[in-house]
Amino acid sequence: MLAGTAGIAAELGLLGHYEDAAQWIPLVVLGTGAGSCIWVALRPSRPSVRALQAVMAACALAGLLGVYFHLRANFEFEMEMMLETLPARAEDASFASLGLLAESLRGALPALAPAAMVQLGLLGMLAGWRHPALHADRRTGRAET
Repeated sequence: MLAGTAGIAAELGLLGHYEDAAQWIPLVVLGTGAGSCIWVALRPSRPSVRALQAVMAACALAGLLGVYFHLRANFEFEMEMMLETLPARAEDASFASLGLLAESLRGALPALAPAAMVQLGLLGMLAGWRHPALHADRRTGRAET
């Protein structure tokens, strides 16, 4: 998970994905995710694992939000382009809708790229699901058998 957070953050940094507030969302979530991964690795405990799970849930949600933002931006751009070139006839409306969707998915912004954060978030939540630190005896700190 640490390699995944570092890789995605590095890619976003190289792409200049920090121009406005919405573009900082994945960078903040990934940084927090890296910190929580390190915390669990160094001090596995119930609070550290729960924090990892919460941050990874935020990572998955940020990924879904990113897919929405990318698709919306592509859709708006393609809509403008299509309206400039499409004849204003009613029978072309259904074809235009399908074409608009297809072009939005293939648009300038990689529409499904943020889904990598969804995958990373699900992996993080799964890693904490049956983590031994969640089942440790609270008095001794050792895993229950």
